[in-house]
Amino acid sequence: MRLSLTNYLDEIDQKTYEIRLDSKAENPISSIEELVEEIPDNSPRYVVLSYPLTLKDGRKTSRLVLIYWLPPTSTQSSRMLYAAAVELIRNKAGVSKYV
Repeated sequence: MRLSLTNYLDEIDQKTYEIRLDSKAENPISSIEELVEEIPDNSPRYVVLSYPLTLKDGRKTSRLVLIYWLPPTSTQSSRMLYAAAVELIRNKAGVSKYV
């Protein structure tokens, strides 16, 4: 599936509790497969996706979607940390969908 997406993978620094862009992530992605490759296996992440849409009347727009990645193999402390900050990320990013 070929997509035209802009993405941001956010991580939380466990020492300072600062939310920042994941420096290892590539930006932008062009497919769901690329996104799957970018997300770490053992650490939670927030992914903010912006995807373009064409409305019925022909106008172009884009929507923001927040994906909250919480793998079962992540540590209990990181799971709690990310769970506590998910609404903050959602509000600050102004996303229209939360997955």
